[in-house]
Amino acid sequence: MSKLVENFFLKCGTTPETFLSPSVAMGDHNGAMFEVWLVSHTGLDTTTGEGLVGTLEASNDGLYWTPVPTFPTFAADDGTPQLHYLPVQDTDIVIPQAYIRLKFVIKAESAAATALLHADIRTYRAS
Repeated sequence: MSKLVENFFLKCGTTPETFLSPSVAMGDHNGAMFEVWLVSHTGLDTTTGEGLVGTLEASNDGLYWTPVPTFPTFAADDGTPQLHYLPVQDTDIVIPQAYIRLKFVIKAESAAATALLHADIRTYRAS
């Protein structure tokens, strides 16, 4: 596993904010797996389940990005600060694009929300 983001600080108000990880070149690989740790957070929106939502996106040119279909979206909407660990997520599909990245959307329940993220990713050759 390679570090994708480390100590990635997210902050927002009641309007959702979007943050993007660095892109990863797939090379001759066509699959990916990752781990995400939400180390601590405060004020996330717990009423709608939209406190922190992550998705995997793919691109061929690094300019136009689309969500990877059938990839499991992950979310953290617990209102208490704590460690959230998402076990290794395997795309379980072939990704034909040249680049991938993680997209994080964070939303506060009232005035402000913060989160500290870590994410590891590994690309591999699926058969």
